[in-house]
Amino acid sequence: MASAGNLLCVLAMAATAALAVASSWELCDKYKSYSVKIKDVEVLPDPVVSGQDAAFVVPASTSVPIKSGTVIVTVLWHNIPVHREVDDLCEKTKCPIAAGDFVLNSTQALPGFTPSGKYKIRMQIVQGSSLLACANIQFQIVWRRLDAAA
Repeated sequence: MASAGNLLCVLAMAATAALAVASSWELCDKYKSYSVKIKDVEVLPDPVVSGQDAAFVVPASTSVPIKSGTVIVTVLWHNIPVHREVDDLCEKTKCPIAAGDFVLNSTQALPGFTPSGKYKIRMQIVQGSSLLACANIQFQIVWRRLDAAA
């Protein structure tokens, strides 16, 4: 028969696993036809761990060549904006982008004090005044386990 301590440990691990929600994404406006078609969004690791790097890999395609642009990332924690970044598109992928498939890559170093919880990123790809793509990415940040720090 399992001891009460072992049972509590198993229940705690099960509860932690149940809280870890896989990332998901959706277009900002599913009825809009964006010039850049986002195919998927991969968040690595999933869930993201506080104090470690988080990578976002976004395979996409375009029917027209793109010479330049801007990637705007707004991070929300419990629907409260906590961070905003504006980056050159060519820092996230190789430019010029020929018509066809391409991949945006973004890595963010998270401070160890980043609060755990559910987050949302609104990622927009803009060229001049034109919105080429927009996606909402839901993901979770969890605290790094103390025994994993060693």
